[in-house]
Amino acid sequence: QSFHDDDLQYLNRRHNGQQAVDSLVYAKEAGFTNITLDLIYGFPGLTTAKWQINIETFLKLDIPHLSAYHLMVEPKTVFHVLEKKGRFKAVDEELSLEQYKLLIKMLAENHYEHYETSNFCKNSMYSRHNTAYWQNKPYIGIGPSAHSYDGQTRRWNVAGNSAYIQHLKEN
Repeated sequence: QSFHDDDLQYLNRRHNGQQAVDSLVYAKEAGFTNITLDLIYGFPGLTTAKWQINIETFLKLDIPHLSAYHLMVEPKTVFHVLEKKGRFKAVDEELSLEQYKLLIKMLAENHYEHYETSNFCKNSMYSRHNTAYWQNKPYIGIGPSAHSYDGQTRRWNVAGNSAYIQHLKEN
């Protein structure tokens, strides 16, 4: 969700920026062609200059799909708890808008189609999940916190690797 180590630490991610780059390079070397990347903008400490570097890094990697999201503070998350304690304050809307506009501009200049609010692709490499979701088609989510839809009911897996593995062992 960033290529900057300090951002990843702030976002409580377990990997660093180089590991993110390496995983994408390894996926391409292994023959995967339908790859997507998520980036987050609009959070405290992310300057527009750092955001531009994230976008430039993405473009250099030549990945066909990008989902770029503004940081959302959801209930029961660390940021929600910090916000309630007055220790987290959302970024100024103008800064967030500046970062979003930069994203749109840079991806358009590099021939990415802006096909949803947060999604961009090259060569019609639309997100299969997003497309299925909007067309009300069934899909299955595999892994911790993954969501599934059978055509009538939406379900989701337990969060966290340990809990997910334990639930698998218990069927």
